Amino acid sequence: MALCLYMDYPIQITKCRLKVLCGFCRKEIEIWKNDLKPENFCSRLCANSRTSFKEQARLRGLANRGRKYPNRSTAGLRRGPEHHNWKGGITFISKKGYYKGFKIKYVRCPDEFKSMARGDGYVMEHRLLMAEKIGRPLLRRECVHHIDHNPENNAIRNLMLFPTNANHKKYEAQNQGHRN
Repeated sequence: MALCLYMDYPIQITKCRLKVLCGFCRKEIEIWKNDLKPENFCSRLCANSRTSFKEQARLRGLANRGRKYPNRSTAGLRRGPEHHNWKGGITFISKKGYYKGFKIKYVRCPDEFKSMARGDGYVMEHRLLMAEKIGRPLLRRECVHHIDHNPENNAIRNLMLFPTNANHKKYEAQNQGHRN
């Protein structure tokens, strides 16, 4: 048997198993060579008793989850119009159901209407046009209706604003036979 040092505890190498110390209670356990990890535990109780991964990440300062680090250099990254895949701040989303054959257009949201945007800074074009027309950001519950039922036709004369989706559905039920 040979003695080697892996991380902070000794490992005794036998024929096909390793003897290591539990990462929480320091009890000696045997594990297969393929199952060796930086931290090995004798039971689920010990594994769950240690500091959680989220807590470790918070202590190490890695809890940003994809957000930019203030000290990280972005000199080599191309963003916005310089990126090779830039489409002018426009993206299309294919929907299911009634909108299956249509593509809903999302555009980069201006700063004064950021409260309407998704997490990535984009908003549906017809909602942005209606917000610009009335001069304020739309509330989440407000619904924009396409008069001709074509979600790709975002002309301002083709849009109607309803205070709630319930009002929108009542209007559609009353005018169901009057489709173009």
